[in-house]
Amino acid sequence: LSEPLGFAIDMVDNGSGPVADTGNKTYVRNIAGTDNRSGPKYDWDGVQQELTRKPAGFTILDPGYYLLNKKLFTGDPINGDAIYQAECIACHGVTGDGNGTINPSFVALNVPGQFNRLTRQALDAFAPNGGQHEGSTHYPTSETDRQDLFARLRGFSGIPGYYLENPSGSSSDVRAVSNVQLAKIDGFNSKGYSVLLVRALNTSNADDIAFDPAKMIYEFHIYLGDNDHLNRIGLLNQQLTFKP
Repeated sequence: LSEPLGFAIDMVDNGSGPVADTGNKTYVRNIAGTDNRSGPKYDWDGVQQELTRKPAGFTILDPGYYLLNKKLFTGDPINGDAIYQAECIACHGVTGDGNGTINPSFVALNVPGQFNRLTRQALDAFAPNGGQHEGSTHYPTSETDRQDLFARLRGFSGIPGYYLENPSGSSSDVRAVSNVQLAKIDGFNSKGYSVLLVRALNTSNADDIAFDPAKMIYEFHIYLGDNDHLNRIGLLNQQLTFKP
């Protein structure tokens, strides 16, 4: 989450542990209310997510997992689930796994990211088409019901829990580029993960370590892990020494 825009999360140890540097971070919690159970505030607006980063250059962000170009989330997923359970489970299963209760289609709808990559217009073109979709007669005719069903289908995919924005202030000091193919986050990466981090030795920010020319030594720490801290890879303490 910290690398798609070309920045790494810049943090400082305040004595009690690492905290984010001052300024806006690259990610903002995507919630409609005050708690994490309130549902998403935004989803993808259907516009290809193109951007040019330094030093990484041009890239496209996969809307299956990254939310940059956004619009207000619309539709009622609870009503959408009621429609789904009434009209779709015979082929696609109660949980969207494709194991239908009457006529299993074995076409899973609960694939991570799948419906985040699909626009509402694309679904409207596919679902009522009898030549493409055997269950076309079950697709709702009401605009409201279609919107609610689409909200439920995006719920199957897992709408990104954060949206991205360019950082500011001291939080924008560390540039980053990795070997992750951001245009399509899919499949197993057998080549490992590598990332290049770039930061000025002196940033003039009070919460950044500054290089001391007299010591010719620059100390820094790199922490690798998920933002939710469920997968902690580890902390690396490094000391960069400059030769005269």
